[in-house]
Amino acid sequence: MLQIATRTMKSLLEMSVVPAMAIVVDREYQQGIPRSMGRALNDNELHALIIGESIPREPTDDLGGSLFFEVEIAGHRDQAWLHIFDNPWFLEFDDEGALPAIEAIVSPTRTVVGVVVSLSVALGVAIASAGRVVQDEIKLMPSDFDDFESFIAEYGLKGGGGNFVDRCERFLRQFPQLNGWPRVVSMD
Repeated sequence: MLQIATRTMKSLLEMSVVPAMAIVVDREYQQGIPRSMGRALNDNELHALIIGESIPREPTDDLGGSLFFEVEIAGHRDQAWLHIFDNPWFLEFDDEGALPAIEAIVSPTRTVVGVVVSLSVALGVAIASAGRVVQDEIKLMPSDFDDFESFIAEYGLKGGGGNFVDRCERFLRQFPQLNGWPRVVSMD
């Protein structure tokens, strides 16, 4: 998923190199302020992580299990939060019976760079899982959109220069429905 998200970001921004993304776990917050920086998963942990099977749940949790990750981008404080969970209300079926539907919520920092990172992750998850993107927070595509390649081909930047942040802003500002939101380009 991380590799596909990186390729997606490269395509959206028409850049051969973008800042590396890292998956961070175990970060602790107190009143919205990080109290523990957590740790980035290493390559072995990333390769061992399987998303798509039932997620163990806590005994006190009435719903399905869930996993929380933060997606950081090297050299920037902008990020996306990734919440993957079993949705017990929507079951999928295979030859052996009912399986929980695995869903992911991707939420950005409210900056241009954060939104582009979040979009790249959401598209990466959807492409990797042959899923779809339902946009509740940021509406860039039609509802329940599933033609990711045509979106990337139509809206990915074409030509022009600029650094990573400049290209993120140029990409996002092409969507008039956002009306100049988010106002802040980057947390840096």
